[in-house]
Amino acid sequence: MLSSKQIQIVMTAVVLILAVVMPVETFHLLMEIVVEIYELLEFTLDEVIHHVFETSRHTTQVIVFYLMLGMFLYGLYRLARLLGAINLKVKTVVSGWHAICTEKSANAWKPWLLDKRVRMLCGVTFGGACLALLVF
Repeated sequence: MLSSKQIQIVMTAVVLILAVVMPVETFHLLMEIVVEIYELLEFTLDEVIHHVFETSRHTTQVIVFYLMLGMFLYGLYRLARLLGAINLKVKTVVSGWHAICTEKSANAWKPWLLDKRVRMLCGVTFGGACLALLVF
């Protein structure tokens, strides 16, 4: 018998294989699942409001429309806040990484004498020019 960890690994592997082998079909499957969940939520809200408040079908549909619109807008609000937090975290990580790389490159040049720096830059420029002539 498989343990829960092994089942989780197998399910993850199956999902990744589906996403790699059949990306269009996987996307269609995910969209069908989203549409079915939306339809189920809409139907459930429609029936509950119709039976609890004893409204007409038109009034019930208007109420359900505004409820679903409110839920959608609240989801967008939460997503915007989450993306803002993620953006802030990425900016912090990237700026820290950039500072480390800048410090490393500055420290790499310090021990070299001026003539060695010039020779290296000339060699890189000449090599790049030769490579460009070879390619073009």
